[in-house]
Amino acid sequence: MSVKSKAQWATDHAGTSGTFADNITRDISESDMRGVMTDLKDSTLFVSDNFIDEDSFATNSATKAPSQQSVKAYIDSFIQTSVTVTVSSAEILNLSSTPKVLIASAPAGSCIVPLTAVIKRASGGTAYATYTSLRFVQTGSVGVITADATTFLASTDDRIYYCNFSNGQIDMDGNNPLTLIALAGNPTTGTYSISVTVNYITVTV
Repeated sequence: MSVKSKAQWATDHAGTSGTFADNITRDISESDMRGVMTDLKDSTLFVSDNFIDEDSFATNSATKAPSQQSVKAYIDSFIQTSVTVTVSSAEILNLSSTPKVLIASAPAGSCIVPLTAVIKRASGGTAYATYTSLRFVQTGSVGVITADATTFLASTDDRIYYCNFSNGQIDMDGNNPLTLIALAGNPTTGTYSISVTVNYITVTV
């Protein structure tokens, strides 16, 4: 398929009624329309034969160029995303009954892969009593991290808990959300909030 300049287009389709010069109009003949439709058909065939819209790049073609959307989707799947969620005192007191969603469900055909997480709180407020260990869980999955934030909520000093998911400690189940829970039951009598930062990627499967 060749790309025509304005001058070439005017020459090819001028006919006897004039040219496609600026600010000049004329009737379009049947031969003009045939030429236009032929060019459109060639353009469509060129695009169909030489481009591919495939987010996973699974075809691995050596002859077809990917669409812009596919390139962005493929690159985005390897870009680390960070999310910080605040868990209020009221939510902590109900954390076993109602897990706190940290990362929402991934789109269909993809899954969340958590990399690291940090739980942090400032000093002040009253400590929580009973069931003060925290755990990351993917809703609907039996897979949980093996290293819990044990008794994290039982102290009032400045505390930071770091978790590395890259050692295969969590079994991700489809595209379900990642949540934080309190083990065994709801904590009691505490007053401070915590923040949880999770670094993750979303992978197309």
